[in-house]
Amino acid sequence: VFWGERPSVWSAVGKPTWGCWKCVPCVLHITTHQMKERHDDQLVMMMEGDHVVALQASHWHFRGEGAANIVLGYGGSFPAFTGKVLRLQKVSGDRRGESSATREAVLPVLTLEEQILWGCWPCVAAATSVSALNQAFARDVVIPFLGDRHVDPGELVPVSTEFSDAMNTAIHEERPEWRAKNSKIDVMSGDALLILDHSMIPSIAGVKWNATPTVSVEIKPKCGFLPISVFIAKENAIKKRVSRFSMHQHLKLARGMIKTVSRYSPLDLFSGSYEKIREAIQALFETPQNNLRVFVDGVLVFGTSAGCPDSQSSEKGGTDYPFESVDRTLKRIISCRDGKRVSLLQRLVLEFLYSSESLSLLLEMQKLDLYDIEGAIHAYYKLLQKRNKTCLGSENRKVDHGIADQTKENDLEGNALFDWLSSLTLEDCRRVVRDYLIAATAKDCSIMITFKQLPIGTTVDDDFTQTYCLENGQNFCSKISFLDLDLKPLKKMPYYYMLDQEIVKSYMSGDSVIGN
Repeated sequence: VFWGERPSVWSAVGKPTWGCWKCVPCVLHITTHQMKERHDDQLVMMMEGDHVVALQASHWHFRGEGAANIVLGYGGSFPAFTGKVLRLQKVSGDRRGESSATREAVLPVLTLEEQILWGCWPCVAAATSVSALNQAFARDVVIPFLGDRHVDPGELVPVSTEFSDAMNTAIHEERPEWRAKNSKIDVMSGDALLILDHSMIPSIAGVKWNATPTVSVEIKPKCGFLPISVFIAKENAIKKRVSRFSMHQHLKLARGMIKTVSRYSPLDLFSGSYEKIREAIQALFETPQNNLRVFVDGVLVFGTSAGCPDSQSSEKGGTDYPFESVDRTLKRIISCRDGKRVSLLQRLVLEFLYSSESLSLLLEMQKLDLYDIEGAIHAYYKLLQKRNKTCLGSENRKVDHGIADQTKENDLEGNALFDWLSSLTLEDCRRVVRDYLIAATAKDCSIMITFKQLPIGTTVDDDFTQTYCLENGQNFCSKISFLDLDLKPLKKMPYYYMLDQEIVKSYMSGDSVIGN
């Protein structure tokens, strides 16, 4: 539509991103085989050849949700949506978001400073909806780090207010009560992301699947390295010896957010050591918190709903075997005597993770955080031209603009910080902050390991699929995907700093009683 008067330009565009190229509310998104057009009474109209199929709200059902999005599964029969889920933006309370279609002009969702910050990726900077922003960020920024075999940026589809209203009503009773009370689907968002259902194994040439269920294990690994930044204050040097996850457990326990401390260590998971990865997976199963969930055919069977407060999902329930329920569920999938299936499940996760490049790729992306938040926060404030005494390494390090108290240890340390900050250009500051935010996404994402038993006698000749045969003779294939790869807002930098200081303070003061 935008380049309609210049066909040569339009043809050169190839497959444009709907959110980047729309200039009127009812824009067409054209690909080689499909055309989507917004309609007020339907989610979307799909056209393939001479066949037009209208997708109704009744075809979709609740699958899960996080802090910012609700995920819907598809129960219809239209091939373009089979094996995919719809990710819709949430809005808090009774607030209604502002649709790009209702604005006088279609404007980017990022602030002006953020548009400059992410200007290296034009589709990110110019995105006019949150869904378009996250799609462009995953496609243009994340995939170069993690690879397109592990990341699906999704496809934008327009959604109507009627569809969103209907889904809010339909899924209300299925959502966790505390989430349903505080948020709902944003009926004014205007679009959503259609992404692969990572709880399913895609079709593989030469493989005829049987009715055996598919198992998915979702892990939120967190930060897998210890910072070595020279900008970490001497009183916070513990950060260089103890993992952020372990220290954060103290603060969560003190605040009543968890009931017991996990012995899981992200450092073990990212170590590259077979034995340490095994120990990390066992620890995740012992105390899953919100760091591990198990699904069978997309249905949660172990772990908590993401972010659910005061819930540990220990599943002990009066039995000596803490995994009795999930062990029974796995009976249809893993052939062995009762009480051993969870151990074999852990073995599959271990083998697939250990033989995959996914953890090393994610660790490299996390390590873009070269300066730690204690260094990046200074670049942030210089970038915003909020030069204060704290940022300039003055003797008087008072709380200002969200910077916590820090006592300068000596003149050399203060001068080093002053010299470094003074030498930074605004573009240098943007690079430091941008790298920190990219790393923050990597530290907060999830890994989904999905596997399914191969039929007897089947071999897989597919570079993108791993296989492993258990001792009982069952052969499984898997795929590994990354989830929750949204861009972090620039305005959260002060929050990240304050939380970091609270975590260290809580750990050093021993506010909670820790076992391990």
